Amino acid sequence: MKASRIYIAVCSALAFIFNACNNRPILQKVDVDEGISHYVMSAGGDKSRLVGQFCNLLSVVPWNEMVVLAPYTTQQTINTLEIDNLQTVKDALAKVNLDDEGKCTLIFLQGKKPIAYSVISRRPVDMVRPGAGYYKLDYHECSSLMFEVLNDGNLKLTSIKPINL
Repeated sequence: MKASRIYIAVCSALAFIFNACNNRPILQKVDVDEGISHYVMSAGGDKSRLVGQFCNLLSVVPWNEMVVLAPYTTQQTINTLEIDNLQTVKDALAKVNLDDEGKCTLIFLQGKKPIAYSVISRRPVDMVRPGAGYYKLDYHECSSLMFEVLNDGNLKLTSIKPINL
């Protein structure tokens, strides 16, 4: 009887330890798509007011850096991201269709630690940077994004203007 209690206690302790070691933090999914769409539509013909304001739309979590993944980003590319808890990001992105031409993925960071992600439509704002599969921005750089207004009223990222410090 005493041996079975000890056996149960040891098994319970081992199960707790293994479970604690295997529990990775779960990356929070946030929805910024609706806020972006509403803001762009309310801007009407004056899309220039988005410059410097766009990052405020992404302030659903307290981030200071962001990684933008373009469509067709490969797992091999994701493996090269220099962020902490990369497996947590990979676990979250396993649920995301990275081959969807109409979407891009934002990973919000505090320092190098991922805190949340969002999958956003490339309409009305296309965050894909020309010639880059992915890129990283800090909050100040995000405030300097430059967009081109397309004929259909949507916005396309053209560049990140230099910050005058």
